[in-house]
Amino acid sequence: GRLTDVPVKREYKIHKKIPFTSDRARMSVLITDPDDGQYKLYIKGADSKIKALLDPKQKDPEAMQKLEQFLNKASSQGLRTLLMACRVLDYEEFDKIQSDLREAEADVVNAKERVAEISEEYEKGVVLLGATCVEDKLQENVCETLEDFRRANIKVWMLTGDKLETAKNIGFSCKLLTKEMFIFQAQGAEEAKEVFTEQRVKDNQDLMKQGKPRAIVF
Repeated sequence: GRLTDVPVKREYKIHKKIPFTSDRARMSVLITDPDDGQYKLYIKGADSKIKALLDPKQKDPEAMQKLEQFLNKASSQGLRTLLMACRVLDYEEFDKIQSDLREAEADVVNAKERVAEISEEYEKGVVLLGATCVEDKLQENVCETLEDFRRANIKVWMLTGDKLETAKNIGFSCKLLTKEMFIFQAQGAEEAKEVFTEQRVKDNQDLMKQGKPRAIVF
């Protein structure tokens, strides 16, 4: 439907929540839609994870292009992005997913792994609903603390599950990265390996002569 300025209140019955984990990088809820009575699985999470679960038949090329433009723009501004998607379930699927999840959750040894496997099976084939972005502001004294580390000659690594552009932007905002640095950039294990070997060896002498600090982003 059309977006309006008039607030609309809806009450949804949530039958099951599939929690967020760092491995899954997403969460889902199983609900009954109050408008049409349909059973639906709503999911939100990291764009790379959700895009891999989208129904290929429902992917509109123009919409996907606009999505990529939005994600790239948001990431370049250091914003965290999320995708939202949905899948309509018939009663048999609705009943079975609840049964399968209850059985998996009762496994005292491998509950987490089994829930993840079952969830992925039912989360496939979702239809994209939209994307959002949010600013995750730095905590107080982050920049000052990192500067103290540098003065003490303590090497600092930033580990994050964010997209590369988002991570770089956050690196600059907390002054872990600076414009004076020569930044090596790589994506994936193979490129990172090259950065640590061939490229680093090749450029090391010139960089040392220039006296520039270095940073590796991958």
